Amino acid sequence: MAVWASMQKLSVVFAGATKVTGAREHPDSSKPATNVQKEEFEAIFGPPLSARYTLLSLKVDLVGSPDRNRRVTLPRLVRSTRLGSATLVAALLLLAGCDRGPAPLPSESLQIRINLLCSTCDDFLRCDALGVTPDTESYRLYRLREKSFWAQIATIWDYLIQLVRRKTTDVRPLSVYENQGELRRVSDVVGKARIDAAAGLLQLPDSTIDMRNGEWRTSTGELQGQCRTLPRREGYAWVRAMLGRELPAGRAP
Repeated sequence: MAVWASMQKLSVVFAGATKVTGAREHPDSSKPATNVQKEEFEAIFGPPLSARYTLLSLKVDLVGSPDRNRRVTLPRLVRSTRLGSATLVAALLLLAGCDRGPAPLPSESLQIRINLLCSTCDDFLRCDALGVTPDTESYRLYRLREKSFWAQIATIWDYLIQLVRRKTTDVRPLSVYENQGELRRVSDVVGKARIDAAAGLLQLPDSTIDMRNGEWRTSTGELQGQCRTLPRREGYAWVRAMLGRELPAGRAP
């Protein structure tokens, strides 16, 4: 009985406390309880943090702003993507309309063809002097060698700027050989080969070759012979024979 009496007293105390608490109403009783609690919280601690969700990141601001909590909708994303695509197309059209410099001569109009963008190619040119019979086997062989490692790396830039600037010139390492009958030797001529595809000329340290018709002229412009392109394997075989080595099957020196 004593326990039952104690429980009844506790229930009376809790009921009284509830009535007292319920009697205290907020001055603005017309507002919902949720809004009242939010205003009291902001008055004490300031506005809550604001977060913006995007496709790539989450940004949190210290200033509460309702428009920053908006959702990123698909139409907004589509408009942004279309704007970026339109800008890219406009930039490409602008570049296409710019002056890209002189164009190289068409390859079909050239008797001697050299690929300016091939940095690992060897090109062989055989030049025969005027008045020399073919039976004497007296001619000069020019070898435009492949570029060095760093020069090959730099050629990547030539590929990238094709839309802005055409590549019409190039410089290649050069080796010159002499063939006089059975005698083959390395010539004393040293230097580099300079190619101008727009003018169709190949500038050598000792002469000039017209790539359109193969004319071989001296440094002063006098005609001294005719040049033609040798197949690479034939040129490699010539060099190997001069060195006293046979050309391996399927390989180049």
